[in-house]
Amino acid sequence: MNPPRFSIILVDYQGATPDPILLRGLDCILAQTCKDFELLCYHNGPLLDESILQPLKERGVEFRCMDKNYNDWGFESRSRGIREASGEYIIHFNSDNELVPQALEIVSKAIDTCKHPPILVFQILTTTRGTRHLLTGNPPVVHNVDALQAVIKREIWLENGGWVERTQTSDGEQIERFARKYGFVAINGVLGEHH
Repeated sequence: MNPPRFSIILVDYQGATPDPILLRGLDCILAQTCKDFELLCYHNGPLLDESILQPLKERGVEFRCMDKNYNDWGFESRSRGIREASGEYIIHFNSDNELVPQALEIVSKAIDTCKHPPILVFQILTTTRGTRHLLTGNPPVVHNVDALQAVIKREIWLENGGWVERTQTSDGEQIERFARKYGFVAINGVLGEHH
């Protein structure tokens, strides 16, 4: 069996996201029109309640529990996900993110059209301090890109040591560095939201 095109690494850390929001994020992944993905879920922090775990198991979702690395913003979970992923491209997903149902389908078509670029970025809406704004990801620089909107070949993550940055802006720092080194393709259109 061929590996999937996408590995979606969902990180839920420190119990920061209420259960209904976590379920909403999972539902949007499972509702993708493109099914060529694997979903790797990592939980870091207080144990998930059985009332949330059971509905997830019924959906075929299994969380791997991490050692409690409090205040690491899910870095260890992301690094483990990169190592355990089998997809060609990795998408990092926080439990409070959402993707439109056609997001993976649109990204997959762009991959084929652009002959398998190393990095793709798409637009997302984000809410900061109660204000919604657009993150274009183009150019992919700190404060203009979020981990959700960068679709990066797994081999790039591995070649660069995985998720190595350990700051609050580590996603933007790493993505900016990778884009300068490898180039990127920008996809027009809002494909997700970061709450």
